[in-house]
Amino acid sequence: MGSAPSTPSSMQKAPGAGAAATACDGQQPTTTLSLWTTEDAKPLQPLEVTLNPPTRLAFTLVDDMEAMAVLHVTNNSDRDIAFRVRSNHVRYSVRSGIDVVGPKRTAAVAIIVDPAACATWSEEDHADAFHVEMVALRRPSPPTSFSSPLTSPTAAAQSEAMAALWPTLTPDMLHITPIAAACTRWNQMHEPL
Repeated sequence: MGSAPSTPSSMQKAPGAGAAATACDGQQPTTTLSLWTTEDAKPLQPLEVTLNPPTRLAFTLVDDMEAMAVLHVTNNSDRDIAFRVRSNHVRYSVRSGIDVVGPKRTAAVAIIVDPAACATWSEEDHADAFHVEMVALRRPSPPTSFSSPLTSPTAAAQSEAMAALWPTLTPDMLHITPIAAACTRWNQMHEPL
C-alpha cells in the first residue's frame, strides 16, 4: 500500500467537490472538480474567458411569443472553467446556466423569457442584470477534460459534481462579470418615411 501523492500547498481543493460517474464497463470512476487557486492569489489571476455579448443581452419582445438571448462563454485557456449564470429576476429561464467549458471550447447559454413575462416587461424596466460567475478547475490525474467525449463524466455525474462545488465557493474565489439585460418591443406597424 503506497500513500497518495500529496497536493502541493500552492493548490487547494474545494472540500466536498466530487461525484461519481458511471463508466460503460460498470466501474465507478470518480469525477473530482478541484479548484485551481493559490494561497496567495488575491486578487485572483485573470481568466482567459471571452463572453459574447460582453456587456449586454438584448431581448426583442413580441406579443404572445417567448424572447430569447444567447450568451457564449469561450474558454481560451488550457484549463477547464466552471461557470454559473445567475439573474436577479425570476422572469428568466437559463438553460445550461451551470456548466464546465473545456480548454479552447465555447459553451452556449440560452436565456428565455416566456410569453406571459414578455407581456409585463416594459422597456423602462432596465434593472435586470445577470452575473457570470467563473472559476478555473485543476485537472485530476490522469488528466481528463469535460470536453473530451471519451473521458467525460456522464451528464448526471457532472451536474452532481457542480452542485457539490458551488456551495463551497466564496465570492473571493470567483471571477464575476455583470451582464445587463435590455429589451425592445417589436412593432409591426409601418412607419411613414
